[in-house]
Amino acid sequence: MDDKVYMHSINHSNFNSKSDIKKLSCILESNKLLSLRKRGISYSSGFAGLDYISLCDYEKRGITNHGKPLYNGFYAYTRHGISLAFDKDRINKEYEVIIPNLLNVDIRKKEYYHYMGILGNEIERFSDLPDEVQIKDEVSLEGLSFITYPIEEFFLSRLFIKQESKRKRLIQELNNLKSVLESYSYDLDIYDIDSKLLLDEDGIEKILTKRY
Repeated sequence: MDDKVYMHSINHSNFNSKSDIKKLSCILESNKLLSLRKRGISYSSGFAGLDYISLCDYEKRGITNHGKPLYNGFYAYTRHGISLAFDKDRINKEYEVIIPNLLNVDIRKKEYYHYMGILGNEIERFSDLPDEVQIKDEVSLEGLSFITYPIEEFFLSRLFIKQESKRKRLIQELNNLKSVLESYSYDLDIYDIDSKLLLDEDGIEKILTKRY
């Protein structure tokens, strides 16, 4: 799994494989990531605002907001849902990749939430996530390199007693994901976001044996 990528998580809440795959299908159908405004949405409460798309610079995943543990885009979003990984060199050549001004405030506290909506629609860009970059309006999927899947989150979201049940259900979920990709003519590798292992038969076996 290549580290030199920008990643976009399609899940911004609790992990739900079925919901993520449905969202992925919509993205693949349009062949691009679109800002909220481009999708016909007129309200935003985040730093990306109505006109920008938020991505995580995977190479900066070890950097947190002023030393606060796990406070960045990778741990807040990328690890918790299906994510799209874009070739970093290609994206840098084709788009203006903006590094937002980093705010030294804990936006996770409720009293700061309203600032996100206000600052998200300013011309100057802001974020509380040190690994976040933003691109205006849209990002073509032509630069898409691979997909990541959060196996740990998948198992945490379900109760499994038998190891074989874990294996069967995981394979079923991954086959559903592959089926969606193939239906839109995308031939992409799928990696586990934590172990970085390719989720083929051998990779799945290694993950189940070592971690679960």
